[in-house]
Amino acid sequence: MSSRVGVLGFFHESNTFAGRHVTEADVRAACRHGGAIAAEHAGAGTVVAGYLDAAPKSWETVPLVYVELVPCGPLEPPAAARIEVMLRTAVRDGGPFDALLICLHGSAASTMEPDLDGALLAAIRADVGPDVLLGVTLDLHANVTTRLVDAADVIAGYRTNPHIDARVRAAEVTRAIEGCLEEGVRPSVVDIPVPATVHILAQGTSTAPMAPLMAAVDDAASAEGVLAASLFQGFPWADTPDIGMRVVLTTRGDRTEAEQLAVGIAQQCWGAREDFVPRALSPRDALGALGHGTTLLLDIGDNIGAGAPGNSTRLLHAAIDAGERATVAVLADPRAAVVAAAAGVGAVLELTLGEPPLPVAATVLAISDGRYEDTGPTHVGHRYFDAGTSAALELSTGQHVVVCSRPVMPSSVQQLRALGLHPRDHRLVCAKGVHSPLASYGPHADHVVFVDTPGVTANDLSRLTYRNRPIPLFPFEDPDPALTPRKRTR
Repeated sequence: MSSRVGVLGFFHESNTFAGRHVTEADVRAACRHGGAIAAEHAGAGTVVAGYLDAAPKSWETVPLVYVELVPCGPLEPPAAARIEVMLRTAVRDGGPFDALLICLHGSAASTMEPDLDGALLAAIRADVGPDVLLGVTLDLHANVTTRLVDAADVIAGYRTNPHIDARVRAAEVTRAIEGCLEEGVRPSVVDIPVPATVHILAQGTSTAPMAPLMAAVDDAASAEGVLAASLFQGFPWADTPDIGMRVVLTTRGDRTEAEQLAVGIAQQCWGAREDFVPRALSPRDALGALGHGTTLLLDIGDNIGAGAPGNSTRLLHAAIDAGERATVAVLADPRAAVVAAAAGVGAVLELTLGEPPLPVAATVLAISDGRYEDTGPTHVGHRYFDAGTSAALELSTGQHVVVCSRPVMPSSVQQLRALGLHPRDHRLVCAKGVHSPLASYGPHADHVVFVDTPGVTANDLSRLTYRNRPIPLFPFEDPDPALTPRKRTR
């Protein structure tokens, strides 16, 4: 007998320190239904693409509704209510279902609900009842909560940063749900919080401290009976009660063995915690230590991928002051983009860019509608991008600047190429991200330098004022040198 399986999701990383909140209009604009979901994710490396492509042909797989938003501040209450209505209505009207494949971030919050993902998943569970299987894929930076874990049957998180395995993890969840449906079994979930956060510079998964931890997760995932194994780094730029790391294993085998595996990973994380707080160079020091070739300068404090606005001029200003003419940068500045596009190619303008305001004289080199495509690999597997009206400028001081109308994660060099600019033509490439640019920009750079800039995505978390975070939490407190993990098995 064929199974009916729905595919849906809501994906947003909410930086509670960011000024711009998500409105109901933002949600409406980002919402996709039915066939439009499949079309937008066709050939991509996203979770949704992974779900749809890995679904067995014997299933009746139904794309329902999907909303993905660029990271920024939390959702306003009407926006959160709209999301809930859309998800629950789609499941109710499209049902009944044997299972649902759900894409969530895991760090979404509204101004009223710090655990929006958990609240949404719990509501869906209440609607469909206990017998419908819920498979959930989460971002590596999820702040996983007990409510979320209790509502899900299978949970898998990305294991790479930059996130180039989203499609793989979605396929993993799909296969696990397929097996459970065929065998009529309900898996168990082992859930262990680790009271620590990881500074952004320590979050890359190809180097220490995260590489050996993720290797341990890979080993656990291959153990007998384990359907999915995840180590979540958490999202520390959310001032919520559940920020922190979490080990989550889904198993249909021996619970005791799964618990032992999870405890071992948690203790390994705790043992590595002193390496979770590295420091970065100041803009001046970064520019003073440049090597030969092209250097990718990563703007930590204005990291669009963690909720920053993408309009900081600090790195660009530092490059101008240092006389680094062969520099290219991208700024989210809708006013400048519209003015430049209206003036046309060849126009010479006087503009004030970004924040802090930077007055410049510039020539318009190229304009576009801001749409571009990248077949990958890209962060989270995105293929289609829309930065809105965009323009390439050449400043009178020699630097190149792309101004765009919407903040878009710097996960594709095609944003530059679409406007006739190429990373290798520059000594400095300034990108407003930390790990997300590396998959696409990395091959075009000889050196990568992380720059300690101020902003709502600061590397040094002590710069941020928390009121709701859990206590104790490393590196703010170091409560238990031995760490006896508090394990839960559901």
